[in-house]
Amino acid sequence: MPMKKIYGLEEWQFDKKIPEHSRIASVRVHLKYIDTKKVANLTPKERVTAIDKHFKDYYSKLLKIGLFETYKLIGSKKRPRGVETTMQVEKVKKLAKYKFIDSIFINSVRGGKKIIKDDLPRFFCIKMTVAIQIEGSESGLQSYEERFVLIKARSSNEAYKKIERQTKKYQAPYLNPKGQLVRWKVESLDDCYETDIINCDDLSNPEGIEVFSILKKRKLTKERYWNGKSD
Repeated sequence: MPMKKIYGLEEWQFDKKIPEHSRIASVRVHLKYIDTKKVANLTPKERVTAIDKHFKDYYSKLLKIGLFETYKLIGSKKRPRGVETTMQVEKVKKLAKYKFIDSIFINSVRGGKKIIKDDLPRFFCIKMTVAIQIEGSESGLQSYEERFVLIKARSSNEAYKKIERQTKKYQAPYLNPKGQLVRWKVESLDDCYETDIINCDDLSNPEGIEVFSILKKRKLTKERYWNGKSD
């Protein structure tokens, strides 16, 4: 399955009365970054020069295609990263087939109606903390889990509400083999992450798909140092 290159086109509904060649899209076209393997053995300074040349070459190829007339540069003349331009929607799909194109983002479409994002369901990942409570246990160590749940909703608020409605059923007590009552108590809903999953077909991506992400910092130690070489 080819990697997705066009983003935002699914958010537009086209007027069937308007011919396809009259549907004009305002887009941001981004060029593919240089292959790291090609510059791995160079010094950082030499890599900068190679990256600049790489983007200039791809930028030249992009302009020579001739799929648009006017454009605004993204990046700088020294390192052009792409363009902002307008073009026929049917040509956007053609442009995406070129290997040097990384991504195309649709800003707007003349001849199309924007689907309100909140009306377009997508998947959210809810992170929660769940305590395993055992009847009568007052001391010692208590087990708990960090639970991640994918849920389809139109917004993060709706995702939280759907999870909260399920909480009562999820926490229902049950008997363990020792005859004690046990319940999995949802202590907190800690975070909500909007994924790029729109439908279940997205889960078939052979490269996988991100369902949750959070950036943290930690002390850089000798064991965590990397010299840029393969492990």
